[in-house]
Amino acid sequence: MTEADQSTAASLPRHATWLVAAAIVALATAARCLFLDKSLWCDEADSYIRATAGDFIAAAHTNVHPPLYFLLLRGLAVVVHSFAGLRLFSVACGVATVVVMLRTGPTLAGWLAGLLVACAPEMVYQSQELRQYAFLSLLLLIALLCTLRLSADPPSPDAAIGLAVSLAAAAATHLATGFFMAPLALTLGWSHRRLGLRRLVALGALFLPAAAVLFFFHSIFLTAAKNLDRHTWWMAPANGSDATQAFSIATGWDSIHWVAQALGRHMPLGETALIGVVAAAVIVVLWVAWFPRPGRLVLTLLAIAVIYWALIVGYSFTALSILMPRIILPGMLPLFLSIAAGVAERRPGWPRRAAVFSIGVYALVGLIPWFWHFAWIPREDLRGLIDVVRENRPAGEPVVFVGGTDVAVDAYWPEFKSSPRQAKISLLAPLPPQLPELRAALAKRAPGTGALLVYRVDGYFHSHRNEFEMLLAALAAQGLGPPQSIWERTFYHVVRLPASPAK
Repeated sequence: MTEADQSTAASLPRHATWLVAAAIVALATAARCLFLDKSLWCDEADSYIRATAGDFIAAAHTNVHPPLYFLLLRGLAVVVHSFAGLRLFSVACGVATVVVMLRTGPTLAGWLAGLLVACAPEMVYQSQELRQYAFLSLLLLIALLCTLRLSADPPSPDAAIGLAVSLAAAAATHLATGFFMAPLALTLGWSHRRLGLRRLVALGALFLPAAAVLFFFHSIFLTAAKNLDRHTWWMAPANGSDATQAFSIATGWDSIHWVAQALGRHMPLGETALIGVVAAAVIVVLWVAWFPRPGRLVLTLLAIAVIYWALIVGYSFTALSILMPRIILPGMLPLFLSIAAGVAERRPGWPRRAAVFSIGVYALVGLIPWFWHFAWIPREDLRGLIDVVRENRPAGEPVVFVGGTDVAVDAYWPEFKSSPRQAKISLLAPLPPQLPELRAALAKRAPGTGALLVYRVDGYFHSHRNEFEMLLAALAAQGLGPPQSIWERTFYHVVRLPASPAK
């Protein structure tokens, strides 16, 4: 514990330090448990379908993500039969990440790091979903802390085992672990560069299990991941705008801007004033944490974050774009720790008090949109989509699901999964081989009925617009009229294709 942080702890009663930590955990838990029963979105539905597939291994083969999270979800689904209940695993991982952050170091540093993780909007999002990212963040945080311990202390068997196991588990959860491993390995190598080749080899061996897991899943097991290229990937090539948006969301600045816009609608110059105040607060925090002479730990953590992000951005611009906020999030862990440690290292005084206050303001203001607005709105309303299809589908009318929208059926209308009156069309695959299935479904329609068409308008759709136009032409050739919109929400469209009048 630093001298500055000792003074902070000494100035508070012992029970008060526990109350502060408990309040941060309570805030994190409340944010993550808010309205857990909202509709799944497509990625969550896909997680559930893969986890509960009759042939789990076959379903895992066709994914781009390693199967550890889906295996855990499969076990949980045996005893938990609601989507809200299944989401509690991610909630627990998110809260556990906050608890681990609170215990990362001296009192003030732990409080600040814990508060930042507790309130980071995208971390709250990921801690509420049937996705692997909250679990991944917890594993990578453990790996990060074990790395720091091995860098600073004499050989620690517990830290060595923790690093090897957490990284291997993370590698079995998401392939982005490889980008996080690189700065951790560089950190250990640089810290022990004077201890000889044998020591460096021993440290390098701690990364071998994770490296083997990554190689196995990426190059052997995951056929979808092995065959990915720019032409089959759902995201368009990366650009500067993608990077800006991803970092804006991951850092919480996007949420700050939402609050500023809301304030501006009710107060002249309110948006400009809030943006200016928050920007000044950020400058104060970074100056206190990183200038003029930050400690070695602060710089190490900052370097880990920067190297991770540089690898992600470089890969996105040269290979496949993975510039998504959830992929940026692992780098936020060392960044938050660097800021918290840097502020805690400062001697007591107005700069440190200003930085602590600014961190609190930034964290809490960034969480306002979640409590006020976002928590109640699903990312995609698949449940509403299926309700609309059921309500607007006459008996015997077929439904054509385009571009993976059938995940909504698997999650919310399982009895329709095997119906002969549905067709699943992929815009990625050539259309002619899919036409027999489409014609068979349309042949089942009752006399005088048309068909419902369900599709999702996103980057994937826009990059395959020609294939969609070909599909519409094929439907018209089957005697179906021009589309009539029924429902549009969160990228999803439901349209009716009426039967063309007989000539």
